[in-house]
Amino acid sequence: MKSPLRVVLAGYRREVLIAGASAIGVNGAAGVAQWFGVYLAGSRDLSAASVLAAYATAMVLGALWTPLWGRLADRVGQRELLTAILCGFILLAGPILALLASTENPVLLAAGMTVYLTLTNAVMAPGFGLIAGLFPAPVRYTGANLGQNIGTVLGGGTAPLVCGALLLATGSVAGPVLWIVAVSLVALAAIAVLRAAAAPQKVS
Repeated sequence: MKSPLRVVLAGYRREVLIAGASAIGVNGAAGVAQWFGVYLAGSRDLSAASVLAAYATAMVLGALWTPLWGRLADRVGQRELLTAILCGFILLAGPILALLASTENPVLLAAGMTVYLTLTNAVMAPGFGLIAGLFPAPVRYTGANLGQNIGTVLGGGTAPLVCGALLLATGSVAGPVLWIVAVSLVALAAIAVLRAAAAPQKVS
């Protein structure tokens, strides 16, 4: 019996690349939320207690909508919902990070982080569902986890470090915003490849 990993690497390299690119966007954008506390309590020197309270509030409020995203993905389609959420990251990253960079009001901090963490929770259902659906059942576990782990390492695992480095390099939150936009575009490119592959071919 062939190893599932060998089967995936031999016959599903394209799917692994698409899965990895999708996971870079999903994990890379979501991973920025892990940097918020370090930025607010460290770089901005805000009270650690107030930052943690705002973050905890945002986590609870953002998580309340979690069941909705799975149902919505089933209703409108994983690619469509994932596209919309990634566009939400691109459009809202600048205003949210600008708010976090300018206010000391714990209510406003919680509001900004709630919006971001809502997007973070939302992106998981269509993102991971799309990745799993790229592979047939016999190799789904291996293929999906390989692609997901690529995105976890390159996107989610590096997000806090990259955001900190970009903040130092640019002197503003514009650097982390560029990261969010970049990883979201990587995932959108993967979705575009899937759309092109699924489009009916014209017969000449």
